[in-house]
Amino acid sequence: METDKDHTNIMLEYDATERICDIISILKQQTTYSLWKQFPEFLLRQ
Repeated sequence: METDKDHTNIMLEYDATERICDIISILKQQTTYSLWKQFPEFLLRQ
């Protein structure tokens, strides 16, 4: 994984039968959940 100030690159290994849009959706859901858990006060101010 590589990170910069405004983006992140992730290399994934996945089953070829999975749709990319489904994988991205799951990643976004898990990331959002994790961020809300860690920084609720900050995110509520935005």
